[in-house]
Amino acid sequence: MKNPVLRIRKGTPVYDDSAEQEAPPARATAVPGRSRGRPAPRAGRLVLLPLFALALALIVLFRVLPGQGNRAVIGGWNTTLRATAYQDSLLVALTFVKEDRGGAATAGEKPLVEARIVLPDTGQEISLSGVLSKSPTTLRGQMDYSARVRQVRAEVTVGKDRRTLRLSARAKPR
Repeated sequence: MKNPVLRIRKGTPVYDDSAEQEAPPARATAVPGRSRGRPAPRAGRLVLLPLFALALALIVLFRVLPGQGNRAVIGGWNTTLRATAYQDSLLVALTFVKEDRGGAATAGEKPLVEARIVLPDTGQEISLSGVLSKSPTTLRGQMDYSARVRQVRAEVTVGKDRRTLRLSARAKPR
């Protein structure tokens, strides 16, 4: 690597710092709790505090609060309600998966499922029914979809057990 070339114009005063090098440099007085050029040590923890609070709020929102309501155990079957918008239709599906309870149910038992799916905003409803012969089993239906639809509600009966599942519908794409 070449040494840098220092160019000096004619007639400019030359700065001589040899007198300052003889005197020891003055030390700045230190502020307690802070080092020179670095932020306070608490600053790193304060940045993480809002992120931690946000993560905790999301966990509470999605796990603890019963806001979604699109899943439930009905008659020993894990039931999930799904709704998908497709053009001018709303495709609705109820999926049933047998809950594993160590063989509590007999092998010959095939419960009957009855479901009434309602769009409360428009008053439209359909009925689905079937036999839960295997796991998983899915019952499907199709409904008219408009911009007024905000919620899907399903009243599901498996054997003698009855529950209501709710799902918020997305706004219709334009």
